[in-house]
Amino acid sequence: MRYNFFPVIFNFQRELSDGLVPSRNGHTSMGSQSAEIKKSRMEHIDVTPSSVIHVRNVPNDVNEHEIALLAIPFGVIKNMVLSKKNNQALIEMHTLEDAMQLIAYYSKCPVVLHGRNILLQFSTYSHLELTNENNAIENAIKNANRIVLEDLSGALSGNPNSVLRIVINNIMGQQISHLILYKIFHRFGEILRVLIFQKVDQYHCFLEFQNHIQAFVAMLDLPGIFSLYEVEALAFDWPKSKQKPASFAM
Repeated sequence: MRYNFFPVIFNFQRELSDGLVPSRNGHTSMGSQSAEIKKSRMEHIDVTPSSVIHVRNVPNDVNEHEIALLAIPFGVIKNMVLSKKNNQALIEMHTLEDAMQLIAYYSKCPVVLHGRNILLQFSTYSHLELTNENNAIENAIKNANRIVLEDLSGALSGNPNSVLRIVINNIMGQQISHLILYKIFHRFGEILRVLIFQKVDQYHCFLEFQNHIQAFVAMLDLPGIFSLYEVEALAFDWPKSKQKPASFAM
């Protein structure tokens, strides 16, 4: 069994070196959209924080689950509205603190859906007063909150876990290095350490992020992100032990 341990020393950078940002479904978004993101940031600087999040520039073919997925790492969803015609959505979080964490994260790590930069900001609404009769939205909220209450990251129990374990199939002798993993995962946040060891025809990888939210967002995106790089992930989860692997010790 061969071990490779690398503390990551790169500065955090959302975009790849070629100036393109791969999206969750394999498309890329040109850097020209960055002006729109900056404009959105300026627009909500002076907006009073609200538990309702305004989601703009959503693609026409987005589904309710994808919108709810944006909120899962931050807490329970209280209500949600999706207007595909207007390319907008509203997400009401259970607490103001959850909404503030969501905005803080996505202001540093912009998300892309179906090739479009999604813009998130505080809504001028303090809460949503409507009763949702849309089954798709009701199911999306229920499924999202079920995942939240499973406490996969350990945050609810007071033991947040910022380490992900990933098992990658070694196809055609492809070499999985810390540089490849950094290229795939740095968009989700700051990677502190990477541990890789090879066992038979599989790579077992541990990635430590700066915090559990970054790790949680990365885990939720994993099913689609590996296909972009033609890497076959056989399994991904949180380490069974809440403690970091021993080799992570500096």
